[in-house]
Amino acid sequence: MNHPATLREALLADLVGDVARLLDRVEALRPTFTESTDNMTAAQASLLAQLAAFDSHIVALAEKAKLQTVKYILARTDEAANRTTEAQIRAMSAAARELFRSELEPALHGAAAPLRRLEQQAGRPWLRWLTHAATAAAASAGTWALVAHACGPGGAGT
Repeated sequence: MNHPATLREALLADLVGDVARLLDRVEALRPTFTESTDNMTAAQASLLAQLAAFDSHIVALAEKAKLQTVKYILARTDEAANRTTEAQIRAMSAAARELFRSELEPALHGAAAPLRRLEQQAGRPWLRWLTHAATAAAASAGTWALVAHACGPGGAGT
């Protein structure tokens, strides 16, 4: 090889040598870049798979939350319905008691008055016998008056 004649040629020769070394180094990095690209592609695929699993997990959690919410709403609705039913039963019982007091109680007292009189008479049994005796005496007197009138003033059947 010839030695460079000028400084310019020497610098250019150095530059060409540096570029050749640089190209050799870049060529040496190519497998590393390829491996890094492959690793990044694999990481991307792994991340996509994990994202799909995460997405399905989130969907399952959302479904579970909806189910729990519906159960909670149903339980609270049942409790409210039970409280409302109990309140209606209490109101209807109170209305029935008031109706009984205002409407039926006076009618029952009126219907029970003869029974009370019988009960009072049952407490005094002689009163019933006295009524029977008075009836018998009135019947005898009526019969005697009828016979006396039929027979006339003089006696028993002329």
